[in-house]
Amino acid sequence: MGYVLNTIILVPSVLVVLLAYLYYEPLPQDTESPHTVRMMGLGYKIAFHLADFSSFLGISTFGTTFRIVLDKYSRILAKLEAPIDDEDKLEVTDTEFNDVKVRLYDPRTTGQNRPGLIFMHGGGWLSMTVDDYDRPIRMLSAKTGIFIVSVSYRLTSTENPFPTSLDDCKVASTYFLQNSQKYRVDPKRIAIGGDSAGGNLAAAVNLQLLEVLGLNKPKLQVLIYPALQAFDLNTPSYQLNAKGTITSKNAMKIWSHYADPSMKYLKHFNAKNHHVSLASKTSHKYAQYVSRSLLPDRHNKNTKPFSTEPGDQLTVNAIESTILDPSFSPLLADNLKGLPNTFMLTCEHDLLRDDGFMYAVRLKKAGIPVEHVHMMNGIHGSLFFDPKAEEELIKYLRKYL
Repeated sequence: MGYVLNTIILVPSVLVVLLAYLYYEPLPQDTESPHTVRMMGLGYKIAFHLADFSSFLGISTFGTTFRIVLDKYSRILAKLEAPIDDEDKLEVTDTEFNDVKVRLYDPRTTGQNRPGLIFMHGGGWLSMTVDDYDRPIRMLSAKTGIFIVSVSYRLTSTENPFPTSLDDCKVASTYFLQNSQKYRVDPKRIAIGGDSAGGNLAAAVNLQLLEVLGLNKPKLQVLIYPALQAFDLNTPSYQLNAKGTITSKNAMKIWSHYADPSMKYLKHFNAKNHHVSLASKTSHKYAQYVSRSLLPDRHNKNTKPFSTEPGDQLTVNAIESTILDPSFSPLLADNLKGLPNTFMLTCEHDLLRDDGFMYAVRLKKAGIPVEHVHMMNGIHGSLFFDPKAEEELIKYLRKYL
């Protein structure tokens, strides 16, 4: 009886201590909504640990477990939030654009020439859904009067490898650009955007649309702390933010899964970039595209230089062509001319900070007007908890869209 009682007391106690350990995370000074940030971080940490554990035991794949755990956790958090009373402002509809699922946010406004935004959600291409983004997208549409298409693209998995997610986003974007007037949206007032992995997809879609003839092109692109390259996974921002909510090692897992859902080349996605060949690392072309000279001097202080160690040949043979594909890593695109005017939001305390800085500089060099907002106290995921991120985005869209 005593053993059973001790076990009953011990197990919950251990779980409480473990959750408290995972919950607590040192945050930058003046971080907005620290409890919300830590609760979001807790979900990611639990998902990463359980995904690693299930994959190690062969119970399930990393991606499947990660997706299920984060989905369940997100639903719990959603129930704790106060509902948004916006029925008088928005009509929300789930439908399909050429077999791609989308969610439409239609402001109850009059007129025929309304602005539109096609939005791709984040989540590392393997998690999150339009449901998880429902709250911020509702608020954005209601506050701006913008008709928003939230794309429910298929998440990357063994059954749906790269570029399935991107293909869905391109199909949905093309459909809306061709048919926007059905929704009383001006075809000349459409933006394409997204955050994190969704920022990657938005940037890649915009690059691909440059090659489509006879199509109304988007007026703006909106890139919110986007993931833009897997060529160098040891940029200064990867080094300086290696122990955040999403550690640098976990970010490498996400990139590895996006490149190949089997993740059999994961160990070569590392700070030495062994997933990239020596020839590519020493290439003048890529040295220009992913160059630390594109970063402010302060970013490069006290950081390790780019490694020129040879890559693992089997890994390089299998996936380097994907890594170098601008549809996978938009920062590696040769030509950026003709892209839409761009809103770029980056956060100081974010692994992806330098991706955004590099792309912003390259876009400006290509003659593209860029509004680059850098949040010095910001961290990844700010769209969900930092009013400043939303305010800056709204200000830009109202002014230019």
